[in-house]
Amino acid sequence: MKTSLSRILDVEARCPELNDVTVNGIPIWSHLRKVWHSDWIAEDQGLPVRSKWKALKQLRSVSYGITNFLKPAKVICFTDATLRKPLGNTYVDKNFEGIVEHFGEENILLVERLSHDAVSHKPLSKCKSKRICSYSTLLAIAGLLPKSKLAIANKAKLEEVAKQESVRVSHAYIFRNFYAQYRAAKWFLKWKQPHTVFVNCYYGKSAIIRAAKELGIPVVETQHGLIRNEDSSYFSNVKLDQSLLPDTVLTFGTQEVDVLENKGAIVSSKQCIPFGSYMIDAMHASKKNEALVSFTTKYSRTVAVSGQEGGFEKEAVDLVNAAAKENPEIGFIYVPRMVDLEKDFYVFEKNVWLCKSYSVYDVIRHCDIHATVYSTCALEAGSLGKPTTFINCRGLSETYLKELMPKEVVLGYADSPEGFSKLCKSELKDADTYRELNAALFMPNQKRVIAESFKI
Repeated sequence: MKTSLSRILDVEARCPELNDVTVNGIPIWSHLRKVWHSDWIAEDQGLPVRSKWKALKQLRSVSYGITNFLKPAKVICFTDATLRKPLGNTYVDKNFEGIVEHFGEENILLVERLSHDAVSHKPLSKCKSKRICSYSTLLAIAGLLPKSKLAIANKAKLEEVAKQESVRVSHAYIFRNFYAQYRAAKWFLKWKQPHTVFVNCYYGKSAIIRAAKELGIPVVETQHGLIRNEDSSYFSNVKLDQSLLPDTVLTFGTQEVDVLENKGAIVSSKQCIPFGSYMIDAMHASKKNEALVSFTTKYSRTVAVSGQEGGFEKEAVDLVNAAAKENPEIGFIYVPRMVDLEKDFYVFEKNVWLCKSYSVYDVIRHCDIHATVYSTCALEAGSLGKPTTFINCRGLSETYLKELMPKEVVLGYADSPEGFSKLCKSELKDADTYRELNAALFMPNQKRVIAESFKI
């Protein structure tokens, strides 16, 4: 069975009528296609279908930031709890902290969504900006609204193709969930009347985008991950309805704008503004972290490893451990993707620090080399002055990132502990050279870009 990035494009080419599936008149294929794609990825990695009952646990956070939920807001940012990262003694939203600083905290509301893995919010007392509430509140409202009768157009064709493609999700649940969230979001936005809505990921916020657009509110997406040619996140073989897509996309740099010039892009390059990175700018302005300096000075070379969720993570940990055992003179700092989760295979060699206290960006800037499977930290590391060596588990590094990375900031792709060890001993360039080589990936000075692009 084909499992490439373009699998959904192949399905669309054969069955363009999927684009005609609607829920009570709302074209929903741009949402469903990502649900299918995520299911295929989970299947490839041996992960089970995500339980809707597990998702209900998020409702325990319904009262988080409830006073903020009730306050007026000129700008509303719909974000995810996984984007909240440590910076100094506080936690910041790496996508929206610059937006908050520009518009002023009193004008902003961050609506933070939990995931199946990030099951709790950071205490408000530890967050830099305090105007945060939980998306769980809106989920609860969606659940309390009187149920609507759903009219699904082209349902038979959808189910037929889904069966052929071994899609494991319940469409009935997806439809109910989408429409309930759309109704709750429309009520919420009509009440708040913001002049702009920001989202960190369009395909996780489709119901919100539809509601905002029906109310005439412009929607801006901040880039959250990779934008690659023929990746189903941003390319399609059918003309997707724009009502579930953002009006503007704030990209990391100019490279994504070039990618979106290609045929099939679901948003135009003209809709893009190279935006840069709040965290990269913050790291350049930050003082040295004494705890990290204390660790790195013990070793002749240090490697920052950005962890990821997925069935391949244990393989990556095993490879790092094997390399660490063979190279006691090299120090490794492993930063897990979900710092709140403990895993059975998180057992490391003495020269590997399982670091949950500091931002992965802070760790990268203090080390000599960055390593990952395919985290977007690879794109960011070069702008922090560090090269990346890839832990090429199952060929995922090459599949996801090879075409996007400037060759000069990549040390290589390791398929074994021996190969990883060799790459970790590579001759390195100076930090300024890596930053210059990485310039197309991240626009510098995000503060200036925001000021020029958005009026208060």
